This record gives sequence, C-alpha cells and structure tokens, in this order.
Amino acid sequence: MPVYGIKNLNDRLHRMRNDLYTKIPKRIGQDAENHFRDSFKKGGFTDRAFVPWKPRARPPRTKSGKEKPHTILYNHGLLRNSVRLVRFDWNNIQVIAGGPHVPYAQIHNEGGTISKTVSVRGFDRRAHLRRTKRGKRVRVGPSTVGAYTRHMHTVIPRRQFMGNSYELRQTMRKTILRTIAEAANR
Repeated sequence: MPVYGIKNLNDRLHRMRNDLYTKIPKRIGQDAENHFRDSFKKGGFTDRAFVPWKPRARPPRTKSGKEKPHTILYNHGLLRNSVRLVRFDWNNIQVIAGGPHVPYAQIHNEGGTISKTVSVRGFDRRAHLRRTKRGKRVRVGPSTVGAYTRHMHTVIPRRQFMGNSYELRQTMRKTILRTIAEAANR
C-alpha cells in the first residue's frame, strides 16, 4: 500500500512540473504547425471564420481545353512543406515558412506587388507547328531571339496561410488543459 506524504507529494509535483515544462511548448507548437498546414488542404485561412483564397485568374487547363482540378498554392508542396516549427520553449514558440528554397512565402501570405526590371538572355527558339486562324497547321522554322530587358509589374493577391487565429488559440488552450490533466493523473 503506497504511503502518501509530503515527500511523495513533493516528488510528484516536481515530476509534474518537469513534464509540463517540456511537453506544453512542443505540443502547442505542433498544433500551430498543423493549423497552418491545414490552410493548404482547406484552401483558405481560419481565424474566427474560414476565409477562402482568391481563385486563380487563369486556372490550368488540359490539352483539350477543359479546366483541370487544382489546389491553389500547392503545385509541388514546397510552400506547404516549408511551414515548420523552429523553436519551442516557455518564452518563444516560433513557426516559420519559407527559406532560401521558397523565397515567395511572404508575398503569398501577405499579398503585394512585384515591380522590377528583368534582363532576359538571348536564346534559340526551336522549330514547331502553329495553327492559323482557319485551323491549318503551318511549320515555323527555328529562330534566334536576342537579349532584352522588360519591366515586370505583377500583383499577387493575399492568400494567408499563417497568422494570428482565434481557432488556433482555442486548440492550444485545449492542448494545455489536456496535458495538465495527463500530468496530474500520472
């Protein structure tokens, strides 16, 4: 029969404190990472309510011209997979997206305009077939295109996948309470 005294209680409280100190930051950090990655599955961001992303201006099409089913902001999965938990402790829980391999993460999350002058190298265009307005196929020979510069002005709509979220805070609160209950019952 176990004896419950001050020493045993003190040991249990010490173990509980260590469990909470190590488990809570990691669990709520993982909750945040999962919440932000779910934005890609849902196709929008959830704060108090779900806000869907603006659709593409020109959706991708098949060779026959039919519209392809597609997921916005998910072509190869680089942007979604760049969302990761970097630091978790009592003072700081940090989930980031992007990096050197995904430099476009911030502009997709916040929206904005890309306006700059771009230099295009010279290149050789291959021979190919082209259709005329009447549908006749015409062979076009190879040609050379010289180097040139052009001004780029592209507006990227805001498609938020990370940020402050009421639903995420509620999930974190439930995780903290569940972790405390687990540690207390142990």
